[in-house]
Amino acid sequence: MVKFFFIFLALFVAIPSFALSPPQSYFWVENELKIISATKELTSYTSTPRFVKVITREEIERLGAKNLFELLEHLPEFYVYKSQLYLWAVGLFGLKQSYFSEKIQVFIDGFPIADPTNGSSFSSNNNISLDNVKRVEIVYGPMTSLYGVNSCLAIINLITYNSEDVKNAKVGMAISTSGSNDSFLMKSFERNDFNGIISLIYREDKGPDKSYTDWLGRSGNFDSYLRHFTYYVKLNKGNFYAKLYGVSKYNENPINIVGLTLNNENPSANRFAVLNTLGYKKEEKEGSFDFHIHINWFYLKKNFIIYPQTFYLSEERYTKNLGLGSYLTHIFPYGKFGIGLEISYVKLYDYKLSANFHPSEVDLSNIWNTQIIPYQELPPSEHLMEKASRTTFSPYFQYQLIRDKTSTLLNLRLDSLSDVGTAATFSFSHLYKLSQKLSLKLNLGRAVRAPSFEEMYLKNNTVLLGNKNLKFEKMDSIMPSLEFRDREKRGRVLLYLYRIKDLIYRKTIKSIVLEQWENADKNIYIKGLLLDIKKKVKNFEFYGGLNK
Repeated sequence: MVKFFFIFLALFVAIPSFALSPPQSYFWVENELKIISATKELTSYTSTPRFVKVITREEIERLGAKNLFELLEHLPEFYVYKSQLYLWAVGLFGLKQSYFSEKIQVFIDGFPIADPTNGSSFSSNNNISLDNVKRVEIVYGPMTSLYGVNSCLAIINLITYNSEDVKNAKVGMAISTSGSNDSFLMKSFERNDFNGIISLIYREDKGPDKSYTDWLGRSGNFDSYLRHFTYYVKLNKGNFYAKLYGVSKYNENPINIVGLTLNNENPSANRFAVLNTLGYKKEEKEGSFDFHIHINWFYLKKNFIIYPQTFYLSEERYTKNLGLGSYLTHIFPYGKFGIGLEISYVKLYDYKLSANFHPSEVDLSNIWNTQIIPYQELPPSEHLMEKASRTTFSPYFQYQLIRDKTSTLLNLRLDSLSDVGTAATFSFSHLYKLSQKLSLKLNLGRAVRAPSFEEMYLKNNTVLLGNKNLKFEKMDSIMPSLEFRDREKRGRVLLYLYRIKDLIYRKTIKSIVLEQWENADKNIYIKGLLLDIKKKVKNFEFYGGLNK
């Protein structure tokens, strides 16, 4: 796959009586920049041995990106598309993923927003607004050893505004000729040592959507309706903190369970996600300590209408996710050591299915002979998913050593999943400064993706079945990179080689229709090159990129 991207952008245009200063030096900006996503602690950008991209608030506004998907479309290594469930999905390095883009994980201020039943950061929140984000940090390569399963290709961390960043209320609205509108409100508050900030975001899409390809490979266009509300509250009192995040989404899309074209009855999906994190963090010169608990709930209701206005089905899922984590660091003369532990419990604790037919009796070759029954709640034997639970126990270790010309980072982790097994992962990163302007980096390691509930416990589906015997998907990678910067030029080149073992894919098991999730018995290799450059010419900045 080859993807080219080149944009010429006028950044600062001199206007009479409003003379603007030239853009700041790339060298100076990067020397001052500190990022948190590569190590979970603020680290100088120039001392971080990982390949990282930082998109500032200024760049977000220049690109006009209102949400994460619009931003990623400007980066040549990413591509955004409609998944088979007609949700926005994201690919990277030429690798198209399963339904939910599980190999790329999104975090809000360091905490995951993924639905644990499908491993996706995009299923519950298919907007991921940037209205309250002051910068986006993208760390490429294997990150399972620091952030846990599914952090394989990259992690994306959205750093939001703090109370000190927004002294007064901030309100905005954007209306598109396509029928979309986006509104937000941010308000901070402070009293003694108690402070916080609240963000409210609402988006509505009414216009024609992009094209889609259904399960049978047919392409088309459709009009959809999306209503999306997000709230995010950050609270701080001394060393204690709380992060309260919620999403409510309703959309009408052509979704179905058998891959047939739908009629005009507008099937719909309702999704709710409530994520609450409470914690305590103390930082001192010798190190830091963080302890937090999370209490999350997820709800999904999908209404299917299968052509031609004959079969009706409503599916509801209720999921809870409880967990805790701790992370302790200490600085020694020979480096900084960190040790952490995360424990998580996920349960699909309730499931309801109502329909006017029995899914287990559907035969696509003779669907018209399927018996129609009065619309009613069906027994568990007819459910499309089994009730399931998963306990994850994950100790991990991090070591970092920074010197004048070198920086080394080592991560080790063990993820033990009660229904899948145990996987050991690692990553090693090294930085060598050839000069003040030129740096060489090497990243290598192993990441894993865990099979989701949908891949393991799906049943009574005439198109796709789950497989309880699925193994971890393992990804080994080597990523050398070279980075150059001075006052007026910025350039980076990254080479990447991935080997994927036990790839989870859909295998045909009956005729040409029925498939089942399986692990591939052959290794898959991905290799490529990523290049991006920036150049200042007086009051203009030119930038471009290439992914091959």
